[in-house]
Amino acid sequence: MNRFTFKKRGIAAATVCLVALLIALPSFSYAKTAKTAQRKLNKSMIFDTRNHDVNRIFLPISNESTFGQNIANGSAGTFWPYPATLDAYIFGAGIWIGAQIEDGVDEQGNPVLKPLVSVGYNPNSGDSEMTPGGLPFDKTNPDYRVLMSTDDADRAIWPIRDENDNPVFSSDQDSWCQYNDFDQSEHVLDQDGIPIEERPLGILITQIGFAYSIPAYQDIVFLTYDITNKSRELRTPDGTVRFPNGQTLRDVYLGVVCDPDIGEAADDQITYFKGLYAPPGETEPLELNLGINYDDDGLEASFTNPAGVGVVGYNFMQSPKATRDVFIDPLQTILIRQGEELGMTSLKQFTLETDPRDDGERYFAMRGFDHISGEYDRFDRTEVAADQRFIQNTGPFDLAPDSTVRVVVAV
Repeated sequence: MNRFTFKKRGIAAATVCLVALLIALPSFSYAKTAKTAQRKLNKSMIFDTRNHDVNRIFLPISNESTFGQNIANGSAGTFWPYPATLDAYIFGAGIWIGAQIEDGVDEQGNPVLKPLVSVGYNPNSGDSEMTPGGLPFDKTNPDYRVLMSTDDADRAIWPIRDENDNPVFSSDQDSWCQYNDFDQSEHVLDQDGIPIEERPLGILITQIGFAYSIPAYQDIVFLTYDITNKSRELRTPDGTVRFPNGQTLRDVYLGVVCDPDIGEAADDQITYFKGLYAPPGETEPLELNLGINYDDDGLEASFTNPAGVGVVGYNFMQSPKATRDVFIDPLQTILIRQGEELGMTSLKQFTLETDPRDDGERYFAMRGFDHISGEYDRFDRTEVAADQRFIQNTGPFDLAPDSTVRVVVAV
């Protein structure tokens, strides 16, 4: 996140400014929802939110994927530059995990695949299909809260430890939590007709956050997601194991979805930067996979400095590797070899009126298609100011039972 003097349609200026900020990063029926709508929280869960607040980004995180939002109030929760101002930049964000799963066989005996998406934040409703905690999941376990390295009680049960059983921390303020998509009651019965009991993919997510107070990183929070296929532990409502040998999740896409309201929600724009950037004085270029949200005219009357409006960017610092040689476009012109990082393979834009309505539309968008027109265009840029939201994706790859992939996002 950074501040700059902005002229309308100054996309290049926005991109260069945000790139300059990120060059020092380490490698590691449509339902309208009002912006003040509050989620229906399951009070039986150990639902928890904590805040990254040691640098200039105030970023709320939760133990069911949603971040950037004041969930209790149903309002924007990410502020910059903190603590000097409470200028809001993110209304809500989270992850989506989409995959193809087998749904019987066709007349030739070939497996029939259907798409499912486990939603960590739905920008249209504000809901999440994730459940706090690890496995076996017990959503009442108090240890499944969000842990913060700056909290003495959390340090005592910190799960990352060295050979001498001492807690290991990597930044001025680490966070740690787990959540999963196993609870069928948290999933939404979409118009695609897939039964609730078949909707969980069987995934466990370990989320670790890093925030630094040193000047080079004071405008960044890193979020690391380790996604594990735990489908061997999926059960039917009567307790029967669904997949004794687990199920391979095929053509998996991981996406970070964001409703990034910069002040007033209705005047935002979306763009992206994907490519190599050589920092001044450096010979080695840095590859960026960057989704960008900026204010249309660079003016926000409610901000502390109305003409000093910043930009929000999401950069994939690390993405999964291709599990086979794969073309990521339908024309088969873009080939990623097995073992190569996939990077950002698409970025798609929605509005309040055009959010994907079901898992089929969500997965279609994650692949890079316009889920309404059916046209393929990997990367969207907006030209009309609106209440924008976007999802930037990486995929496809296969995830075998008990396998784990990692995505690292810089916000």
